[in-house]
Amino acid sequence: MVIAGGNGALIFIWLLSNGAGLALGAFRGKKTDVWEEKGVYRAKNSMWFLAVFGACYACSQLPVSLGQALSLNAGIAAMCLGAGVAIGAQGTLCRRIGGG
Repeated sequence: MVIAGGNGALIFIWLLSNGAGLALGAFRGKKTDVWEEKGVYRAKNSMWFLAVFGACYACSQLPVSLGQALSLNAGIAAMCLGAGVAIGAQGTLCRRIGGG
């Protein structure tokens, strides 16, 4: 089964959504407060965490509300966005903790 149907435009959209997710995740990671307490690092999310979460949730639910024909390919794009956000946020936090 070929998910993209050989369509290069869909693959481009998936890569673009992953890149957008990385950017949103890096933004979210920069806005998270991080401190060390008794040798353990702690983090507290800001209001931006909720804003990014809401945007990602809306992107994942929009294809479902528009109809099933868009759900598979647009759903994969939403998953790429969410994966990018997670990787971007955690990478930024790790870099901040590591002093890089």
